[in-house]
Amino acid sequence: MTLKCSDIQMRDPFVVPLPAEGRYLLFGTTDKNIWSGPGTGFDCYSSRDLVNWDGPIPAFRPPARSRLSHAGGCHAHADAGRAVGLRDAGA
Repeated sequence: MTLKCSDIQMRDPFVVPLPAEGRYLLFGTTDKNIWSGPGTGFDCYSSRDLVNWDGPIPAFRPPARSRLSHAGGCHAHADAGRAVGLRDAGA
């Protein structure tokens, strides 16, 4: 599904450029209620122009018996041409 930024509910967005692929990945906290659990994780969206985004693509989901009460900020970077997501350890 292709979406505009205004169609995506996200807190703490983080864009990772992947120049070799000619696209960008958008990561962020996408829980419906960010401050009340249970945390559902982070989603990712892909774009070639930073305007039209494809997704959501699940990027992180806590284990079934996780005590994660909410999903805090997500940070990501490119490593050897692939995106690597990092969850905020303080969340």
